[in-house]
Amino acid sequence: MSQWSHIGGVLEQILRELGLFDQITETKIFADWEGIVGKYFAQMCQPVRFEPEDGELWIKALAPEWRQEFFSVRESLIGRINEKLGAKIVKKIRIV
Repeated sequence: MSQWSHIGGVLEQILRELGLFDQITETKIFADWEGIVGKYFAQMCQPVRFEPEDGELWIKALAPEWRQEFFSVRESLIGRINEKLGAKIVKKIRIV
């Protein structure tokens, strides 16, 4: 384990103990949405809510016709989000 990995793990543990990890994760998702999902998806949807206790991210499709597209790419989107976050944080996506 590298020194930075160890420091990152310790920092994550401290943030979890303080009850701040989930808030920081949600803020990261909302603030860097385009960087996480890419410009194409960012133009079609927006995150509206994250429920850390069950890992459910609520996404609003900005047009009704895009809602169906999200159902077909939901799993790959979860993978992309978690890859950018560096951990398996998002387990489900609800499209509203």
